[in-house]
Amino acid sequence: MSVPAESEIELPRLTMVRQPIYDASLKVVAYKLLYNDEESTSSAFLADSAVATTVILDEYTSICEAGKSKRLPAFVTLPASTASALHTNGEPDDLVVELDATDSGHQMFAQAVEHLIKSGYKISLENFDFQPGTLPLLKHMAVVRFDARRLEQPKYKKNLGKLLGHDRILCLAENIDTVALLEECAEMGFDMFQGSFLSQPTALSNEGKRIEANQSAALQLVSALQQPNTTPEEIENIVQADPGLTYRLLRIVNSAAYSLVREITSIADTIVVLGYDQVRQLALIVAMSHKSDKPSEMYRSLLVKARMCELLARQSDPKNKSAYFLASVMSGLHLIMDTSMKSMLEQVPVTEQIRAAVLDGAGPLGEMLKQTSNYVEGYWDQVSPDLDIESYDEVYLESLHWVNEVMGTEA
Repeated sequence: MSVPAESEIELPRLTMVRQPIYDASLKVVAYKLLYNDEESTSSAFLADSAVATTVILDEYTSICEAGKSKRLPAFVTLPASTASALHTNGEPDDLVVELDATDSGHQMFAQAVEHLIKSGYKISLENFDFQPGTLPLLKHMAVVRFDARRLEQPKYKKNLGKLLGHDRILCLAENIDTVALLEECAEMGFDMFQGSFLSQPTALSNEGKRIEANQSAALQLVSALQQPNTTPEEIENIVQADPGLTYRLLRIVNSAAYSLVREITSIADTIVVLGYDQVRQLALIVAMSHKSDKPSEMYRSLLVKARMCELLARQSDPKNKSAYFLASVMSGLHLIMDTSMKSMLEQVPVTEQIRAAVLDGAGPLGEMLKQTSNYVEGYWDQVSPDLDIESYDEVYLESLHWVNEVMGTEA
């Protein structure tokens, strides 16, 4: 029996997103795959089709960093019944199977552990609570997850101290929602970290901080492109005043992300071929990428959301689609640049529509920012029931691919 090629596999429609898992240096080392499993489609595919699993892991865990493509391991929570029959075509290291410690008393759980160990998969344990009956499970685990929010509980924190630094088990702190909590977890000796801490302002994000010089030309360009009377010559002068900006713009516009039929060799050409809206988009991408002291995942995740908003607006508000990209980027750009939202908007003037959407979530634009964020973060219960979830699924994957192409120009 012949096995169909990966390109021939018809995948089920999956509502699935990824969340980054970091090491102590805030480098992304894996992705947690979250899925909305109302019909059990997303977990069933793992057991039903080894080839489909390989394709999906490639779709959701591939990134481009420093101009090089690579695939990171995926952490996936599975019911014991699915895990006990798991088989994929890829290397076992591609997948870390997460089992729920609260199910450990069931016979199927033991069968799943035995099957995964024999097949060479790494196992991660969720909801581990130091109960005597679950302690024997630790000898089979490569990773154990802990809820960082429970560090306020003295007994929980004391028990954790006995396990942190274990020479065989990696300890992962999840639900880290502030930089302060991240620092506490790092000091305690956790190995991996997951949470929304990168979306929170740091102590450096003060009202008066100015944007760094190596970003100013790109943001000056964005500002100029907001003005209706700006000429192509003025735009070209702004860009050419910064050789680094010129180089980066041309690298991105000639990348596979824009699929042009001929190479563009000048800024004037870029304006003619792409138009003001696309040049503004490129300038924002360059402004973000100049901030080299920030984790690349901040840049990557913000671009994914922005591209999603733009693609969705092509269906709902095509004449205004560039505003959706710009608003989405502006909603998080201040964090990358270590300034406040207020200071960001003062230095890069935007339309009142964008300002209201970013600051107050107002209007159709603000609503899309909110729904896209809920979708990407996996907050399924907060996603509007009226949302065209199939469209979101499609543009999410398309956006992941597009961002890989854009970030492939970083070499």
